[in-house]
Amino acid sequence: HKETKRRGDVGAMFAQQLPPVAVAMVTECDEEERRREEDVQQIYTRVPEVIERHMKKVGVELGKFLERCQRNPNGLAAAKEKHEQMTERLQGDIRTQLQNRLCSMDEALSSLEYIRERAELCGVEAKTWLVGKDGLHWNSSIQGMFGDLPASTGSHRELIPLIEKLIELLKSGGGRNTLLTAITGGSKTTLTS
Repeated sequence: HKETKRRGDVGAMFAQQLPPVAVAMVTECDEEERRREEDVQQIYTRVPEVIERHMKKVGVELGKFLERCQRNPNGLAAAKEKHEQMTERLQGDIRTQLQNRLCSMDEALSSLEYIRERAELCGVEAKTWLVGKDGLHWNSSIQGMFGDLPASTGSHRELIPLIEKLIELLKSGGGRNTLLTAITGGSKTTLTS
């Protein structure tokens, strides 16, 4: 798996350049994200399999219909009626199976999106911890970390006001508790160093 190798390489790079606590924060969701990505891929591969099985059943039914027609040319109306009933039942089955697969796919994609958002928040938490630990001038040389990607997604735009508020708090000399209150909205969350 190329993605597993890429994540391992990135994890090794993080381990060389960041403290262990920050690495743990940044990589906290990696395994769960990988598992959820695999779940999504499995669902995607099952959809064509469901369609292939359906098409085989349709082919078998068509073969039976043609065989009935050849065996009993006088019973053509009955054979046609039975064929239409079977075709309708098969269409209902595939419709139900595809609806179930689409619901499963939607749930899996939502779950994957959730863990990706959580991973992004873990990155913000790591940055906050690093800034609180080493002062305001800590700078990462790791490409793709802490804001050096283009801010084209909506999630980056949503973080800008929060980051601006954090900078104001840090400049005003607000202590760690004030910073945590601003980040968590007053909930009982702590960052450990």
